[in-house]
Amino acid sequence: MIGKLSKKFTIQEKIITADEAGGSSYNWQDISNKPIIFANIKNTNPSNSYIFGQEQFYISHKLCIRYRDDISVENRLIKDARIFDIQAVLNIDEDSKWLELLLLERI
Repeated sequence: MIGKLSKKFTIQEKIITADEAGGSSYNWQDISNKPIIFANIKNTNPSNSYIFGQEQFYISHKLCIRYRDDISVENRLIKDARIFDIQAVLNIDEDSKWLELLLLERI
């Protein structure tokens, strides 16, 4: 199940800043503590939907990484120009050795 951890990803976090009009905006930046991870990635279910009359394509992935306690659904992963939203973080066998991340990539 774990396989080779041969694919390189960068973990990012959302940074929210207040703007001059009293609202807020956000940007993404690499996390400060060891942002680079190596993983085993598998495609799962590609799908599509319509949003405001535009067809949107999604590809789901499962990613296996070594356990770390600083990753959550609030983060995202980057691989080259691809962006992966984290949908779930699962502690495999509940022994804090491996995590399975369920990801959604928009195409």
